[in-house]
Amino acid sequence: MSRVFLFGYGSLINERSRSKTYSGESATIPVAVDHFERRWNLENHVRGACAVSIAQAPGKHVNGILTEIEESALPEFDLREHKYDRLELPLAEVTAWGNAVLPEE
Repeated sequence: MSRVFLFGYGSLINERSRSKTYSGESATIPVAVDHFERRWNLENHVRGACAVSIAQAPGKHVNGILTEIEESALPEFDLREHKYDRLELPLAEVTAWGNAVLPEE
């Protein structure tokens, strides 16, 4: 099966939260992504609160994790994160933190 990396910057950073959607084995890499910033601007009228999102912001960066998952799990994450748009991030805009190593692709 094919594996992909998913960038998590909010609840997906938390392993317990992430495991509610994906129970498979998933390695994580702490990273920063260039040209985005975190914003509390996604309104949840049912809960009466705002959720965190990210938006393009030249010169800024946002921290989070890359988590490796089976590509077949993407629809489950799309359902969970239905108010968000999934984007493909260029690897050149992702920087590993500490001693972490990025995948080659």
